[in-house]
This record gives sequence, structure tokens and C-alpha cells, in this order.
Amino acid sequence: MPTLDEIAGVAQSVSQEIVGFWCGGADRANGTDTISDQEIQQLENQFPAVSGSAFAAARERVLASGQSVLQSQDGVIYEVFPDGRRAVVKEIEPPTHFASGSTFILR
Repeated sequence: MPTLDEIAGVAQSVSQEIVGFWCGGADRANGTDTISDQEIQQLENQFPAVSGSAFAAARERVLASGQSVLQSQDGVIYEVFPDGRRAVVKEIEPPTHFASGSTFILR
């Protein structure tokens, strides 16, 4: 599993490349920026994995420090303790599942 510093480094690198492209940079002003749509898509596709790894690493660090974390699962929010115990905090509506790329309207 990558360290939190490694994950943060990848996320920062990806962010800088995308922001640099969209906000412009010295090379872009000269018309020599060569990042393609495909490269942008590849960078954007890395975000879910990187963020998932970052959250998992952060969760482990919090538990290792002796603190508890909150976790939702199947319509219930649990407090998870470092020794593995879980206590119900609150029942919530179960998550809404939808297909990637679909559109829905929030009211």
C-alpha cells in the first residue's frame, strides 16, 4: 500500500499538470504545450484511485493514533474504534446507486 506522502505526491503532480494546462503556462503561451485530450483523461482517471488510497491511509493513521473514525455502511453510520469495535451512531437512508455517466436532477 502506498504511503500517504506518495499518494499526496501523485495527486499534487496530477493536479499541477491539469491546472497548468487549463490555466496556461509559459509553454502554452508560446503554443508549445503538448498535453492531449487523451493525456488529460488519463490524469483525471487517476483521481478516484488516488483519493481512495488517500482516505484509506488517513483512516489507518487515525486508528493507529488511538482515535475513532466514522464509517457509513448499508444505511448506518458507525463509529469504528482502534480495537475494531463498532457502535451505531445513526441510521440514514441507504446510498443511491446509479450508472457512471448518467444524469439526474437534484430537487
